[in-house]
Amino acid sequence: MTKISPASVSIIKASAGSGKTYILTKRFIQLLLSKKLDKSNLSNILAITFSNNAAKEMKERILRWLKDIALECNESHISEILNTLQLERKELVRKANEQIFEILDNYSDFQVKTIDSFMTSIFRAMPFQFGIENIDIVMDIGNIFRYAFEMLLREVKESSNFALLIENAIDKIIDTSTTISSYPWDPFHILLKEIKGLYRKITSVGKYPISEDTEILAHLIKEIKEKKKFIENLIQKFELTINKASSWSNFCKIIESETFADLLNIGFNRPPIKKEKRKQEIYQQVFDLWKQIEKLVSEYAVIYSMAFYNPYLQVFNKLKGFLDEAKKQHGIIFIEDINFLLSEYISQSNVPDIYFYIGEKIYHWLIDEFQDTSPIQWRNLKPLIENALSEGGTLFVVGDMKQSIYGFREADYKIMKSLEEHFPFPCASCEIEEFFDNYRSCKEILNFTDMVFKENIKKSPYAEAAQICGLTTYNQKSIINEEGFVEVTSVENDLLCSEKLIQLIKALLYRGYKHRDIAILTHNNYDVIKLSTWLNNNNIPFISYSSLDIRRRKITMEIVSLLKFFDSPMDNLSFATFLLSELFSKILNNYGIKEITKENIRDFIFKNSQNPLYKAFKQEFPYLWKRFFEKLFKLSGYLPIYDMLVSLYYTFKVFDYFPQEEATLVRLLEVTKNAEGKGISNLKDFLRLFEEDKDESVWTLNAPKYINAVKVMTIHKAKGLGFPIVILIIYGKRLNKGFPYIIVDMEDKGLRILRINKKISSKKDFLHNFYKQEIINAQIDALNTLYVGLTRAEKEMYLFLIKEKDKKSEFPLDILPEQYISYSKERLVKYNSLDIEKLKKVKLSFQTEPYIYETEYRKIDFYKKQKGEAIHRLLKEIIYIDENEENIEEKILKISDTINCKHLTESIKKDIVNLLNIPVIKQYFQKKQDRTVFVEKEFSDQWGNLYRMDRVIVDKESVIVIDFKTGISLPQEEEKYKKQIKTYMNILSNLYPDKKIEGLVVFIKPFKTVSYTLKRL
Repeated sequence: MTKISPASVSIIKASAGSGKTYILTKRFIQLLLSKKLDKSNLSNILAITFSNNAAKEMKERILRWLKDIALECNESHISEILNTLQLERKELVRKANEQIFEILDNYSDFQVKTIDSFMTSIFRAMPFQFGIENIDIVMDIGNIFRYAFEMLLREVKESSNFALLIENAIDKIIDTSTTISSYPWDPFHILLKEIKGLYRKITSVGKYPISEDTEILAHLIKEIKEKKKFIENLIQKFELTINKASSWSNFCKIIESETFADLLNIGFNRPPIKKEKRKQEIYQQVFDLWKQIEKLVSEYAVIYSMAFYNPYLQVFNKLKGFLDEAKKQHGIIFIEDINFLLSEYISQSNVPDIYFYIGEKIYHWLIDEFQDTSPIQWRNLKPLIENALSEGGTLFVVGDMKQSIYGFREADYKIMKSLEEHFPFPCASCEIEEFFDNYRSCKEILNFTDMVFKENIKKSPYAEAAQICGLTTYNQKSIINEEGFVEVTSVENDLLCSEKLIQLIKALLYRGYKHRDIAILTHNNYDVIKLSTWLNNNNIPFISYSSLDIRRRKITMEIVSLLKFFDSPMDNLSFATFLLSELFSKILNNYGIKEITKENIRDFIFKNSQNPLYKAFKQEFPYLWKRFFEKLFKLSGYLPIYDMLVSLYYTFKVFDYFPQEEATLVRLLEVTKNAEGKGISNLKDFLRLFEEDKDESVWTLNAPKYINAVKVMTIHKAKGLGFPIVILIIYGKRLNKGFPYIIVDMEDKGLRILRINKKISSKKDFLHNFYKQEIINAQIDALNTLYVGLTRAEKEMYLFLIKEKDKKSEFPLDILPEQYISYSKERLVKYNSLDIEKLKKVKLSFQTEPYIYETEYRKIDFYKKQKGEAIHRLLKEIIYIDENEENIEEKILKISDTINCKHLTESIKKDIVNLLNIPVIKQYFQKKQDRTVFVEKEFSDQWGNLYRMDRVIVDKESVIVIDFKTGISLPQEEEKYKKQIKTYMNILSNLYPDKKIEGLVVFIKPFKTVSYTLKRL
């Protein structure tokens, strides 16, 4: 890697096993320790990674490398940095020491994060620019989409135009789907699923699609009918002979039956009539008319392709309004929306504003896995990077087009290809470097991979795709001084495959390998589950990476069911789920309550299913309620989530009953603590995070590196990893199965959703080009996935090809050899693996007892909490008291809908009306000249801390801040309220230095006020 120059771009093409993380880590440290670059402080450098785990690993590597230099304990690291920086060794050691302390003192400036995390930080720094305040960002769009869709369906009336529109949209989906039945049981579920996919696709492009005018179709059909009539008249008038080899008869049937879409399935190569010597002129006339019809059908194909999904788009556009309203009601925004909004904002030349709001300037950009960048992500990053380069900054991207396997997430390898071939930054120099050395795999493994992609693929249907992504031209050499071993075996079915797999694992163990040295890879999670069953049936220890998400663990689901009940006591289903759980069964057995069995509990649940279940439980099982539920029930909503979970663990002795789930339980505590650090402070928000968070790495258990178990995972999960032994289980699959819809940006015609199949594509060249590109993209995804799978092994690789008899060969079976064995002696050598089992095992202990929370003065009541929330929401809505009582009632009903408290409507209405009629309060709700009112407004103190004030009234000569309390005024809390209101008053005094500042704490029921006046110095 060459020296760093200002205003430079480095594109690193790094094949599998070439050490991409190492290269990025080295670059980051060079920037930090550079003497030549002025703008290379910690806060000026940003490294973007593909996942949170990758970010974590890179941070660890950077700190470890700096430590090695500072302590002078790794000569290799020191010499590598000295070779590229103009520093003396002593100065290098000093600067490394300084940077370690800089990172530890200002860890928030240590920017190694995912692209979504970076974009979110920009968005959160400037909510006012987007007209969005105090909003949660969610990764999973599922629940809100479902809610909005249900709201949409309420608008559907039988036999209405909208009902017909939805039916047409479902017909289109069924007509084009390759996976669903023609008679779906739940068509609305199918439509919702498709629209969610469409939404993700559209937001990744950054534009909304346009519907096609269908009147053009009618005009084309009219012209086709006229040409048909001319031909029929000529045939009849001149008694011409019909050409039976022509599609004329089918053409006529289609026109008569008005199934015009079938025109796209017929050919126009042969004219309708036979050629006769005496009727040459008439034949030419018919021939010309037939060719004109062919041209009209081609035009029809284009419009038909563009208009096919019109009903689909109209439903989508209708849903969008409900979706926007649902997001507004729930106070959330999707991560896709953030990219979309930022794209619009950045495109308006607002780059300096962005740096102003985030409070730092990024001059040096490092991007990992660049081939997995999506179009909208690059559209957002590009102006920021261009701005940095214009001021002497740098860009350093590392990627490999051969490992672009996330096309289903809208990743586009062509971005990296375009950066290399059509350099877009005229203000900077560009250097392209390719790394050939492979530090992971032995020679035989690389030789086999070369044979597949450089020889076998030449005569296959995938040759063009392989060439485009570089699979036929790459160079790579192993620097490991071992031969390695590869073997390919074809088997006819799963039974034979399972037998041979178990035999192979036993042979590997006999030769000295450990279970942990073996990884079994396959294409999808369904196969991972199947393989796990094979291993389990043969008592082979394994870790299935599809089951390491703690949200899928049974104990986690039982605990979350209890938390859901505490969050909403009327949720009978959650409470019933916990009562029937294994955890609660252990409680009953341990306490010797044998008379209460699962059957008793089931009977109890069915008997009381129509009533609040927990109230019935309190009456029928008072001891159990008091012993296990009462305290947690009272504390719910008042404790931080972490403390709530600790109390739950202690009360139900979860660690004692489930010692085997220790890692899961601790991980749940870690996630909870991290969530609190991100501002998720209440139970409802945490439960939403649990259900909606798409970032699996947050919830996934980190499997111990040396745990002695076979690893089973998908190839996608294995990306970036390496294993001594890799066993690939490969099934054939059809590529090019057709595409339900193709989204293209046609520039002058806008973004379009096209229906293109093989027949339609043959009607027009540009349709054919779009169709061919989709085929190429699908092939590239499949080829790259195979490449990733074939480059994970370090020493030995085994492929089992499930190839059924008499079945047409499918990808990738058609490019892999049916039988193959490398005649290397390497595998005959006994392999000695480090015996970790002999290391001392450490048992994790968890004895922490929960805090004792005083509840003597306050009886925590769920309904009071719910009512208090509704009152605060309503007071936010009422700016002035001029509004009549009916309007207040209407607002109460609207708020009660959103937080499920209709049963409290009358009580809330009475309390609010009584409050607003009290003279001391009424005066602050009256409209006056020169009066400005702020409700639930955030104000910042001089240190940047934000405080949300219930109501601030700014009059001509005075300012008063009012804080509403829905609880009882308790003597022990008066000092806290006094401190809070005085903080508010001090903030306002800085904003309004010439006005009198007052504060008022209002207890709503029973009514009481405490007032304060700020004394200025």
